[in-house]
Amino acid sequence: MRSRSRPRKSRDEERQDIIAGAHEAFATHGYMGASTDLLVKATGRNRYKLYCLFGSKAQIFETVAVEALSLACTELKRGACSPEDLHPVYLRLGLSSIIRDVVFIRELQTPAACAALEQLGQALITHMEGDEHGTAERRAKAILFDLLTQNGEAESGEQLFFGSQP
Repeated sequence: MRSRSRPRKSRDEERQDIIAGAHEAFATHGYMGASTDLLVKATGRNRYKLYCLFGSKAQIFETVAVEALSLACTELKRGACSPEDLHPVYLRLGLSSIIRDVVFIRELQTPAACAALEQLGQALITHMEGDEHGTAERRAKAILFDLLTQNGEAESGEQLFFGSQP
């Protein structure tokens, strides 16, 4: 008796499955720590399928980063959380590693990833209260860069990128 095979997934369904597995790998291990072998294991797909659908590890990362940053931006814009309460969202989406890698790894600074990060920053600024003398922008930067340092000190994250300038 012949066993029934599972229905074949569409190209878009395959891409979404890969994005979900790769998201977990990049969020946990960062770009440099997520080897192709780890991506194969995390996604349940072979190397050929990964490269056939995305072309490179960097393109997989870009897709994951843009999707995660856009989702965080959407949640913020629709009022699902306040800017100060974004840490659970960041943790759930694994944005610490993703943002750090977009900021620090030149090959990952693609126009799409940088634009998604900028949109998240703008959404934070828009939702900040009391935007007098640039305080909203400063607080938004502090929140984003605190996420990079993960040490609870927003100022240290901001200084990492802007030095001691206000």
